[in-house]
Amino acid sequence: MPFRDIAGHRSILTLLSRAVMRESFLPTLLFVGPNGVGKRRTAMALAQVVNCEKPVSSKIDSAYPTAGRKSDTSDVGVDACGQCESCQRIDRELHADVLLVASGENEPIKIEQIRPAIEHSSYRPFEGRRRCVIIDDADKLTLAAQSALLKSLEEPPSTSLFVLVSARPDTLLVTVRSRCPQFRFGPLTPAEIAAVLVRSHNYSETDANITAASADGSLKAAVDANTDEVSRARDVAVRTLLALAAADSPKRRLACAQVLVKKEKKLDGAIKDRDLLIPRLRALTSILRDVGIFSVRGNDKVLANADLGDELQRMTRSYDSSRVIHGFSAVDRALYAVAKRNANPKIVANWLVFQL
Repeated sequence: MPFRDIAGHRSILTLLSRAVMRESFLPTLLFVGPNGVGKRRTAMALAQVVNCEKPVSSKIDSAYPTAGRKSDTSDVGVDACGQCESCQRIDRELHADVLLVASGENEPIKIEQIRPAIEHSSYRPFEGRRRCVIIDDADKLTLAAQSALLKSLEEPPSTSLFVLVSARPDTLLVTVRSRCPQFRFGPLTPAEIAAVLVRSHNYSETDANITAASADGSLKAAVDANTDEVSRARDVAVRTLLALAAADSPKRRLACAQVLVKKEKKLDGAIKDRDLLIPRLRALTSILRDVGIFSVRGNDKVLANADLGDELQRMTRSYDSSRVIHGFSAVDRALYAVAKRNANPKIVANWLVFQL
């Protein structure tokens, strides 16, 4: 996949593209950022462009929208053609000079996997211009594997490229991080995610916007999501916020908490409380954000839930900016407690309804 087909991260893609054109990029790189936002895809695109048989001049005008940024002549760089034999083989992970190192789920990357990668990088390219080693989830490297990799990162062969990809770079050895310039990838915008879903995954515009709004900036989360479940989660979030707007007693607020964790027997029977609450919390975050924007701007052009215009209008009567900010922070804390700390969903829901 060429740079131009990657959603978001335009400044990073432009920087890499121009560096390749000038042959000035460093041979060891560290791509860091949240899961599912395109770090690995960008690493593969970089391997593709440095080995492309027919590279093309490009402004990296992404196929997907990037809010608030226009192209200019300084963005000119080079991109892979995406059509030559080399590009096709890299896309299929069959190129002799491009090695992807990855772990299994919940498995470490051991030194036995790294030694062949180091050996791979030491040879001259077989069919391309550079030997590329991409280590996905590099934070899963064992200490022994990281130590073995240090020498290659410090003095990489002249025709090799190492790209480490990590969502938790702080778990890497300081000596590893110090040898790799970091490129920080942020979450994708709902518009960027929705555009990918429509263009590449046959989503309707409405379903794409609903799914993207609850994806927490992760394209992978959006692609993996069940559209019906996301839609139901948003419906619950809307009902909860509207009910809380009129809740004038602890009893009514606790009733809202029960709605947040309530299962629909036919649809949610097999889902754990935790997995049921997380998408509903994400939907709350998205809607509260839109309420804040709507109350200030009064239009739906930048809203993630633009189809909820009437509901958002009703919410602005009860949720002023202070309440929105406090509520957004509370939902974020609740999401962290459930998703990262494995807190009891019902206790979290009971706490949350008194914060909104």
